[in-house]
Amino acid sequence: MPWDVNGDGLVNILDVTHVASRFGEDSPDLNGDGVVNILDVVLVAQHIGE
Repeated sequence: MPWDVNGDGLVNILDVTHVASRFGEDSPDLNGDGVVNILDVVLVAQHIGE
């Protein structure tokens, strides 16, 4: 499963956190709105393959 970036067998917030750390962020709240939600996942998706 290519979206399971941390390799735990599930696609979950830990995967978003792992990808966020690759962007140099400490939090999976990539858009800075104070909530981890679909907008953060969209930001992650935009960077897949870079």
